[in-house]
Amino acid sequence: MAARFMPDWVLGFTCGYISFRFVTGNIPLQSFTNKYASLLSAKYADASSKKLLNISQEMLYFMATFESENHMAIVKSYMFNCLNFTSRGRKRKIKTLFGSALNGQKKVITHEASIRGFKNFVFQLRADNKYNAPTGWNLTDEQGIDWLLDIYKTRVRVIDGF
Repeated sequence: MAARFMPDWVLGFTCGYISFRFVTGNIPLQSFTNKYASLLSAKYADASSKKLLNISQEMLYFMATFESENHMAIVKSYMFNCLNFTSRGRKRKIKTLFGSALNGQKKVITHEASIRGFKNFVFQLRADNKYNAPTGWNLTDEQGIDWLLDIYKTRVRVIDGF
C-alpha cells in the first residue's frame, strides 16, 4: 500500500491547534508536537514532530511580526476555516459517500506550502472580517472529526517533549 500523507487542512489545523495550546498553556511546544505526531503517524506517513514543530513555530513567529488585539483569535479563526471550508471557499464535507476528508492523500504538503496558506489566510482575515470564527465557536462542537478530537483531547505532559 502506498504511503498516505496528511491533507493540507489537517496539517494546518493541527499546527494551529498546537500553537493555540502552547500560547494558552504552560507546556513546551515540543511536548505538543511529539505527542500529536506520535498519534497522527498511525494514519499519516508524514506526521513527524519536526514538521509540526517547524510549522507551528513559524506560525507563531509570523504572528509576532504584526500588531493585533488578539493573536489567538486569528489562530482560532484559521482553525475554524481549515475545518469548515476548502481552500476555494466551499463548505468542507468531512464524510462523503465514498470516503472522508480525513483520509490520507497521495501528495505530501511541504512546510513552505503550509505556512504560505496560513499567511494568506491572515491577510484575508485582516482585509475582511467574514473569515472570523463565529462567536462562541468550540472545536468540541464540530461533527465528523471524532478521530482528530480524540487526538487533541489526549493529555499532553512536559515529559512528552523528551
